[in-house]
Amino acid sequence: MNEKKLVWDLPLRIFHWLFGLSIVATWIAIENQQEQLHLYLGYFIIFLLVFRMFWGLWGTRHSRFGSFFPTPGKAKNYLCDLIKGRGKETVGHNPLGSLMVFLMYALVAFQATTGLFLEGEMWSGPYEHTISPDTEGTLNSLHHTNFNLIQILILVHVLAVFGYLFLKKQNLIIPMITGKKKTDIVGNEGIANSRLWVALLIAAIVAGLVYWLIFVAPPPPPPPPSMESMFLY
Repeated sequence: MNEKKLVWDLPLRIFHWLFGLSIVATWIAIENQQEQLHLYLGYFIIFLLVFRMFWGLWGTRHSRFGSFFPTPGKAKNYLCDLIKGRGKETVGHNPLGSLMVFLMYALVAFQATTGLFLEGEMWSGPYEHTISPDTEGTLNSLHHTNFNLIQILILVHVLAVFGYLFLKKQNLIIPMITGKKKTDIVGNEGIANSRLWVALLIAAIVAGLVYWLIFVAPPPPPPPPSMESMFLY
């Protein structure tokens, strides 16, 4: 039987691929000294993360955080089953995949947040002038170290996906494109639709919030010192 049911909604699938591509694009941009592009891609990633936060509360069944929140017990049991060759294909995220998801979100959120406070050669984050030079130096160091962790996590994710494909014969890529899995795996846990109108409403609200955060909320930078004050010293 080749019948399939919808598991991953369209908003989640769009988020997934845009999220991954945006992270790679920010990397390429900064490696090519494209500071402005790097900065704006960072803003877009903030939009994606905030959207995902709301979608994790009001999205479809398998997009909600409550449906796949990882616990040490679940991860341990799944890992033991996986080692013994008993790891069955899950409808949504498996416990180890859930850990990967939440860790990636946390690292990228930290990366994007610290970027708001950093000064570049030509372009700076909107909150760069609100912190001291020492604090900025610390955040800059953490920003670079954290990206190394993100790179490692991306590598682990890619290796895991292909490991499941070739070793366990579980294709995780196609369902994240089509949104569908085989009926004998999904059972009665499929979703009826992608709730696109809810997603569009959330996206519009989040776009407004992110615009306010980046272009309205930051306090104006202090005025440059006047010529008189410069001569006084």
